[in-house]
Amino acid sequence: MKMMILAAGLIAIAAPVQATSPFDGVWIWDAASTELSSKPDVYQLGSDHFRCASCPSPYELPADGKPYPVVGQSVFDAAAVTVESPQRVRLTTTKGGKSAMQIIFTLAPGNMELSTDISDLSSGTAVTSRVISQRVANAVVGEHALSGSWRQTRIEAASESATTVRLKVTRTSVAFSDPSGFQYDARFDGRDYPVSGVAVGRTVRVRRTSDSSFEETQKQDGKIVSVISLTVDPNRKTARYVFQDRVEGVTTRGTLNKQQPDPVGKTTKAREELAP
Repeated sequence: MKMMILAAGLIAIAAPVQATSPFDGVWIWDAASTELSSKPDVYQLGSDHFRCASCPSPYELPADGKPYPVVGQSVFDAAAVTVESPQRVRLTTTKGGKSAMQIIFTLAPGNMELSTDISDLSSGTAVTSRVISQRVANAVVGEHALSGSWRQTRIEAASESATTVRLKVTRTSVAFSDPSGFQYDARFDGRDYPVSGVAVGRTVRVRRTSDSSFEETQKQDGKIVSVISLTVDPNRKTARYVFQDRVEGVTTRGTLNKQQPDPVGKTTKAREELAP
């Protein structure tokens, strides 16, 4: 489940830069480059209940396909678990009565590998990804094969809406957008700014750390959920990020590649407001 927050955090990348901003343009997240956390996901699925034991606020609910209230989660407040087969389980979540995420767990033959297909529906446009995990602890005898501990090993697939971002950065502000409709305009003044195209209550705050790097903080309902630091390489074609998930308590690292040329617009004249 870490990746659904990861997918939301990666679409908030921006920083103030020099007059010819190395950040401006379209960036593509290289999902295969992601170094995932070694912290395992731990699930318990019995004949009539599901428990996420590794979640920051562990929760349990009946596994009967019906929605139940869930407390302590930043991105959803109700969930339903449906056991579709001995190899497949569906988790559907909502927040404020609106669709939040759908997660489908599929076990490979032998039950030692797990594919987790995540669809973030909070923006109205599905942001999807597939995470592959390996079993590191077996289930209790008699429980569903999903039970046990799983360590994420790689991201196998991700949609364009999860991997593509557009940035325009000036000396004082950032304009961000992505294909899912997630967007914001924020100033580098230490204040929190609202985000549109996502669940109500999400804000961002950006802070300059150098000419080629920045730190960005996301909050949900006033509580910090993630901190991202990003540095553009000297070649201006790649950038490296460190994503701290404050909810799950995990850190991931990876790379972004600048799309060349910009498919929408060419380099524009530097404005006076751009950093010298």
